[in-house]
Amino acid sequence: MLTSTHNKIRPTAKLIKASITVVALTTLSGCLISPYYGQKFSSRSAEIPFTVYTADKNKSITIECAMASAHGGPYNSSPYQLVATVQPATQGMLDPGGRIIYSASTEQALPTECYRYYNYSDEYDYITVVRVLQDGSDEAIYTFDKTGLECVSEWIGKSRNWFSWLSKGCHQVYSNTGGTIRTVFLRAKA
Repeated sequence: MLTSTHNKIRPTAKLIKASITVVALTTLSGCLISPYYGQKFSSRSAEIPFTVYTADKNKSITIECAMASAHGGPYNSSPYQLVATVQPATQGMLDPGGRIIYSASTEQALPTECYRYYNYSDEYDYITVVRVLQDGSDEAIYTFDKTGLECVSEWIGKSRNWFSWLSKGCHQVYSNTGGTIRTVFLRAKA
């Protein structure tokens, strides 16, 4: 009898999962895939490659940075500084199901005002936090660490669907609340 109940629940669970995916697709603004959360750079003057994928080619992407706290958020409400504004490509990329995404990319060194010193044992003692906005909001921007990027790649490869990773736990979340982390924490040497 347990199997029978389980079979009745399974279609409901699939429907809920499909509904969550549809809601996520309609609210997805973008994904910051480079740089990734926790990435380290050789110096504060290093050119950082920024790559964002978005479902909306008509809204520009704004990249901003601020001094970081030791755990990744802005330090003492540090103000964000403009790094760059980038327009998504006009030609999108289609997956086999006809879903389209657009890329926006640039390489920029961050302003020195975005870094603060924090002593680490590995010499990457300058920290910053970067956020991406689309149409003035970061509410639907997803960020990833290195493992998360591997997860995204795996699910897109398996399903041949740009958005298949949305319900797979690939993006960064806060451990205490489960809320989506909308920024990336970066470290650099002097």
